Amino acid sequence: MNRQVVELEKKSAHDKLTGLFNAESLEEQGVKAYAFAKRHKLFISTVYFEIKDFQNFFLNYGKNVAQHIIMAVGKRLQDAMREEDVAARIGVAKYALILPMTNKQKTEIVIERVCQSINKLVFDTGKEKIRINFVAGYTSPDLSDELEFSDMLARADDALQRAMSSETASVLCFEQPTKVKEPEKVEEPEVIITEKDIERAFANILAGDYHKVPAQHLAVVAERLSPFMQHVENQREPKKVNDVARK
Repeated sequence: MNRQVVELEKKSAHDKLTGLFNAESLEEQGVKAYAFAKRHKLFISTVYFEIKDFQNFFLNYGKNVAQHIIMAVGKRLQDAMREEDVAARIGVAKYALILPMTNKQKTEIVIERVCQSINKLVFDTGKEKIRINFVAGYTSPDLSDELEFSDMLARADDALQRAMSSETASVLCFEQPTKVKEPEKVEEPEVIITEKDIERAFANILAGDYHKVPAQHLAVVAERLSPFMQHVENQREPKKVNDVARK
């Protein structure tokens, strides 16, 4: 009975067509692998693969050919993985690979080997022979960042979607958007205004050469003139009162 339970659990955790892990099992295995890598400060990478334009194969050649392609790709992926790696089928023609203790450079080597192996496959439809195009997106995050395993998956998927829509690149890495550094504010040197500056400013004002008064002197000149202007206003008010009285 225990053996049957274990067997059922194993079957439920795996994809029926390929024998790889399913999406749910990938997440379970990935969370453990990611936590281990973070705790021991080890490298870890996640790769998403997808067969480009797979819908066309299904529409043009039918279900049997499509399933044969899915199974053949799964077999090649399984053959390429190490014992510690985790491979899964997570969509119709979409696969994932978790690579513990693997940095960015080594991940690129793995991807190249996998893609070359799968892109060499030739499928005989009975009418013609066809090949597929295996596309990949991956991430090898800095574990010092506050990330969850789900963030790794999202990053790998982001890179994959860009590769799927690219006309030139079939393998892309997730790139963290760089923050635009704001230009440093340059503090203007403090302007020191001397009494001679004020005297020259008043001389220019008396001569009617207002344009010769530097802009940085205007506030100080206005401040010096403020008591005089107030005095002028005070002198005007009694005159207005006297004029009213006379009338």
